[in-house]
Amino acid sequence: MCQRSTERKIFAMQIHIEANSNNTLTVLDLLEKQGFSLPCNCHGANVCGGTQYDFPCALIPKEPLTVCLRDSAVNQKIEGLGLMQKADLSVSPDTLLIDIGTTTIAMVYYHSAKRTTFFSEVFPNPQIPYGADVISRINYDVSDHEHHLLHHRIVSCLEEHVSSFFLQFPDVSLRQCLIGGNTTMIHLLLNLSLQGMTGFPFTPSEFTNFCFTHNEVEVFILPWLSAFIGGDITSGLLSLSFDTRKDTCLLADLGTNGELVLCHQNHLFTASTAAGPALEGNGLSHGCPAIPGAISDVSLRGVVPRIQTIANKLPAGICGSGAISTLAEL
Repeated sequence: MCQRSTERKIFAMQIHIEANSNNTLTVLDLLEKQGFSLPCNCHGANVCGGTQYDFPCALIPKEPLTVCLRDSAVNQKIEGLGLMQKADLSVSPDTLLIDIGTTTIAMVYYHSAKRTTFFSEVFPNPQIPYGADVISRINYDVSDHEHHLLHHRIVSCLEEHVSSFFLQFPDVSLRQCLIGGNTTMIHLLLNLSLQGMTGFPFTPSEFTNFCFTHNEVEVFILPWLSAFIGGDITSGLLSLSFDTRKDTCLLADLGTNGELVLCHQNHLFTASTAAGPALEGNGLSHGCPAIPGAISDVSLRGVVPRIQTIANKLPAGICGSGAISTLAEL
């Protein structure tokens, strides 16, 4: 399965995978069990063309094999997501605000009376290797629901970051926690079934316990409006007084899962789409996020096509801006 290039070294490592005739797991799942979480545009759904790595992503091996991973595959990660704000020691927070996005998670420790941020951080969603968008996550969770892997990943991640915060600030005492996010992410957090969201009419699970107590902290889950309009949008609408506005206005959340809400003549019109993957090269045979080496700009004005890659690295794939640039040149 390994191929070699005489021009330059392509592969960073070889990994041996044990499998037998009873195996039902894909190569990506077997690699995950060995500690290699590889992002894939479709995570074994066999719709990315199978060319993101040097093996078909949907391959279910029935005997031992060795796979070769390119440098770009091993090193591929979402850059620039880590962000931390220094603590404002003049206030003591009483509220934790959490926004669970498909790609990133934001946590803000907040003083509700003074409306002051004490500490905040942003970090990648640990579910990224299992799908770049909500549809991929839904499909993976439905196929793996007995193991609840995505649920355990997000819960463990949040617990780890909260524990790290209290190690730094042991005297802080929280009174409440508000959690928002798109409907899929909240379903995964609460370990609710996503079966109803796999197809039309896209029905979320029934859930009424949006307020509960955990470790003496009141937890509020911001309610979703529909299968693809989540609690993060609900909070935005309330914050901007969309329920009482008389003018025509538009709320746009252009994240990995993009939502639009139009307020017009006392009516709200909503729509959602996979905005992030459209900009991250998802679904393209050589698509990739905006990582070093991703083709971000293409020029066809000369005899020889010219490309620009992020960080001026050797091409590792093409991201959304590169695809848009190519279409603009044609």
